[in-house]
Amino acid sequence: MEKIEAYKCQYCGKLYKTMKGCIKHEERLCTKHPDRTPYCYHCQFYDPSYESDSREEITYYVTAGYDGREIPQFKKFEPNQCTLLGRKLYNNTRLSDELQEALQESGYQPMPTPQSGGCKHFITKNQSK
Repeated sequence: MEKIEAYKCQYCGKLYKTMKGCIKHEERLCTKHPDRTPYCYHCQFYDPSYESDSREEITYYVTAGYDGREIPQFKKFEPNQCTLLGRKLYNNTRLSDELQEALQESGYQPMPTPQSGGCKHFITKNQSK
């Protein structure tokens, strides 16, 4: 057995062999980072499953292969909604650019985060106007 030095993400606890890998994860990829957590999950206007019976199928295209063909991909998506603004929302923390584009074309908007500038309508579930 060999003892190694490891680096731990301060937000999610994931371990990395290199400091550079851990820093990259913390700055850009960690879904537990407070700057990337959407406000919506803690807002009184958030409705997580306003159409819980209907999962919408989103079609998007990814470029694959050496010849650059576009291959259709399908993803079932459960709509979330801001009841104040009547918007369909999606959490864009770990979605590909192609899927985000397809969601926006289908009328969805990304959930606001501290990193994206926040939401002027945000009111926590425990707070009143």
